[in-house]
Amino acid sequence: MGVEMNLYPVRKAHRIEEIDDLTAEISKAKDSAAYLYKIYHDVLIVLQNAADPYEDEDTLAYKAVMGNYIPDRPESHYVGFVPFEEVKAIFQWLQELKIETPEGFKNLYDHCSEEAKEELISISSDDWEHIYSYAEMLLRVYTYAHKHECSMVVLAE
Repeated sequence: MGVEMNLYPVRKAHRIEEIDDLTAEISKAKDSAAYLYKIYHDVLIVLQNAADPYEDEDTLAYKAVMGNYIPDRPESHYVGFVPFEEVKAIFQWLQELKIETPEGFKNLYDHCSEEAKEELISISSDDWEHIYSYAEMLLRVYTYAHKHECSMVVLAE
């Protein structure tokens, strides 16, 4: 059994420590969350256009899927946090990618580097339509978070 990454829009904050009851915030966000399951890796390969999408943690692609690393958090499943300022930047970047349609995502997928495509094939994820459904979820959660001025918490579940 592997790790699943899921994103939850929570109240606007600059740091995760500003959210007093994170469990309650996440519970309220269940209906507007993005459940990327194990496909987060595949989505990140396409967005990062890299066979190893974890090399550069400072990109918008990495932050969109994984958030900013949360060090020394007692609850080990809270792995990432995206403050609202970065939610806005990620939302705008995702809009610029034009992945809101299957055609737009397929175009992005088709323009991935050969190394990225080889990695997707090696993990049996060479079906862009399957990955698109999760990219669509990612776009939806960032659209919601932008509209409602939320920050984002990423959980490994």
